[in-house]
Amino acid sequence: MVDSGSDVVTCRPEVLHSLGVTLLGKIESRGIHATVEKELYRGYLQLGGLTLPVEVMPESYESVGNQVMKHFKHYITKDTHLWLQPTANQLNSPSLSTSPSP
Repeated sequence: MVDSGSDVVTCRPEVLHSLGVTLLGKIESRGIHATVEKELYRGYLQLGGLTLPVEVMPESYESVGNQVMKHFKHYITKDTHLWLQPTANQLNSPSLSTSPSP
């Protein structure tokens, strides 16, 4: 799922813990109905040939938020969401890598 209002990536706990991510600590996750303390992890998300450093929280579903979306142009209609390759300026961003994750 794409969640443009979220600053983090979410992943089911059983998948998250199998990925070798680094625990950053606990945060207060604020949703529309409640605030909950959750663990926050540092990981890497590979989309095509691009590797993005991401902050990940355990959740009952997988999603990407605005910190991933901002690296791409998007074409969105009622039936389609196309992720377009980053521009040259976006590729030069210090938070974007085209090499494999560490």
